[in-house]
Amino acid sequence: SKQVNSIVDVTSPAPAQANSSTDTRPSSSGNAMPPAGPRANSDHLVEEQRDLREALRSSEQQSVGYLPRVRSWRLNGCQVDTMTTLAASKHLRPVAAAVEKAGCKLMPAWANGALMLVPTTWEQAMEEQWQPKFFHILVRDEDLQSLQNALEDLPRGGPHRGKPSLRPEEGA
Repeated sequence: SKQVNSIVDVTSPAPAQANSSTDTRPSSSGNAMPPAGPRANSDHLVEEQRDLREALRSSEQQSVGYLPRVRSWRLNGCQVDTMTTLAASKHLRPVAAAVEKAGCKLMPAWANGALMLVPTTWEQAMEEQWQPKFFHILVRDEDLQSLQNALEDLPRGGPHRGKPSLRPEEGA
């Protein structure tokens, strides 16, 4: 997923406007600022900028915690019904419920058999230029352990085959 970073420079003081002694805008406390000359208005602008910097810093700190990393994984040793079995795993029930609650499917037709453990639309996949295949699993890092637990419950693939294993998709 793409992250857009926008930078707003609020560190340099704004130039004082000419004839600013008539400024009667409400202050952050809600009271009207009495006209007190250019210096008072400049102090008011500096205070507003300081408040804005603080609000931006707080907003950045809060948003970082809500942007989970999503990655595509390749499931080696994937059998025909492996993804369907994983989708029904007790370990992935909360993840599956969140995907369905968002109005998305765990294995949408456009995903070619891939398991989508993150609410994803065809448009989002196309925007990222991601072409899912039957061996792909899209998962948030925070749900990776639940996926590992579900994989542990899978039976071996045959008499000489081990259980399916995950590896990160190239460029993911």
